Amino acid sequence: MSVFENNFISMPKLYHFTKFDTGLRILLSRSLKFGHLSQMNDVYENNKNILNKITNCYNDVNTDNINDEINHYEQISLTEDRNNLGRMGFELHQLWGKYADCGKGVCLIFNKDELLSKVIEKECVHGPVEYKIDLSQNVNTDIESNDMVEKRVKQNYNNIFFIKRKEWEHEQEYRIVKRFYSKSEEHYLDIGDSIKYVILFNTNTKKFDEKAKKEYQSFITNTIEYQILKQCINTMNIHILNYTPNLDNHEYLLIDLCKEHEVLWNENHYIKNECIKNLDL
Repeated sequence: MSVFENNFISMPKLYHFTKFDTGLRILLSRSLKFGHLSQMNDVYENNKNILNKITNCYNDVNTDNINDEINHYEQISLTEDRNNLGRMGFELHQLWGKYADCGKGVCLIFNKDELLSKVIEKECVHGPVEYKIDLSQNVNTDIESNDMVEKRVKQNYNNIFFIKRKEWEHEQEYRIVKRFYSKSEEHYLDIGDSIKYVILFNTNTKKFDEKAKKEYQSFITNTIEYQILKQCINTMNIHILNYTPNLDNHEYLLIDLCKEHEVLWNENHYIKNECIKNLDL
């Protein structure tokens, strides 16, 4: 295993799938935009029903107060590696299709430790999303007065912001959440130099041999997208990768276009090594 391959495999990673032009803005601004829960694609999340258990005549809290507090929170969705589906984060083809413009976009790879140092610095809450089968859109609370609303939401942020229905499990989501005073302004997270790789997707599925590999990679490096991306990261320590899901002979490769097309990751090789490692355990 080469030094570059070992560096890629050993680095703790988080991923973000997005359209090409959005990826350029993230790279140039070195920031990720927070989004509102009401803009999420999960109807369970953007249509929560807040129910307050305490409803006596002395209670001045209504559900509008609680909903208003929850709407102060915004989030950033990323993808992580998880063993439950046997796929690394960048291998999730449904995310390439849904968020990365049907494979015409990019997947940004962050050094997880470096990104989370920025997250902690900005006092964000972060962690993996948990997926459950039986979830209700009702969120039960027991808030006695309005001055307790903010505190109670913070105490229950895990149930409010980090649980989704089981059918979203394939997204392997890792979420960053922060409360903002203003609900009308746009908010961004400074990511510093935490992006280490950018992946372009190769949809060619013909037989993949050495001759074809050079042809495919030359095709990628001659595209306007690659040339723009290369110019964008010219002064950054970021590598451009090409992910090739070759369906003909069931080989999935990740190739570093900045290192004369060196293979950083081969699914068959990776799975074999993981099996050996697991047996050793």
